Amino acid sequence: MSIWEREDDLPDVNPVTSEEGDTPVVPAPCIADDLGVEELLFKDESRNPTGSIHDRAVSVGVSVARDEGAERVTCHAAGDLAVSVACYTARAGIGSKAYVPSRTRFDVKASVNVHGGDMKVVRGNLNDARREADEDDGYAVSSPDDRLRAGYATAAREVAETDPDAVVCPVGTGDLYTAFADELDGVPVHAVQPEGCATLSEEVETPDTVVGELEDPSPPRVDELRATVEANGEAVAVSDGDALDACLDASREGVSVSPAGGVALAGVESLDVSGRVVVLNPALGRLSADALRNRMVYHGE
Repeated sequence: MSIWEREDDLPDVNPVTSEEGDTPVVPAPCIADDLGVEELLFKDESRNPTGSIHDRAVSVGVSVARDEGAERVTCHAAGDLAVSVACYTARAGIGSKAYVPSRTRFDVKASVNVHGGDMKVVRGNLNDARREADEDDGYAVSSPDDRLRAGYATAAREVAETDPDAVVCPVGTGDLYTAFADELDGVPVHAVQPEGCATLSEEVETPDTVVGELEDPSPPRVDELRATVEANGEAVAVSDGDALDACLDASREGVSVSPAGGVALAGVESLDVSGRVVVLNPALGRLSADALRNRMVYHGE
């Protein structure tokens, strides 16, 4: 059942959909025992059509774009959002162009082209890609964007159905976290970032993290994001190594967790959480298998 069938709060448009949403919540009892929490659940957004939570957001953004007569959509992204834009604009029958930093994963770049999207690889980080995208006169579907937040909010409402005591989210640009915090009123929503890009505590001029999709040196609306986190939960930062180790721990329990999901999972140990804890896994883990295998080699495995 797609988000458009489940939800009443989405724009009144003819939807561009690939049956995104209605993803499972997967228990991980061994990890819960290791972390000392009563119950740990992964909200597994890797089950969406292109393998990430961004399908929800982009379905809304592209639907509105088509309804408003857009012939070409643009985005800037450091990861899977670019794939979603290429896929959903193909379904909508309109063009797209993604601006991605040079360090963006190869599978992202390849998938954009496979779906028929145009792409420019920009030397530098996400700020550099953002600046070039801002000069494009296409219809922008990129963070910050209230239409994207509306899509992410559909995942938050599904999480609410599990009656969580705490939710832990990885944070990059901030739209995803803000959507969860706004929807889960009364439930602590904690934010976790890589140490090399901990923008919630300071401005980072030169971000450096293997978790490329969370690498945003200066998220738009960062002051709003910091205030939202302060009002709704805690913010912690974890090392890249701890994030990758958390992915490996999940894999050994049969759950494919992306590095961004590993960031969230690694943060649980530093947070004061108990009861039923839901960790957001935003994307498919096996797409980062090289990084995870290299981490195993680091450990001598």
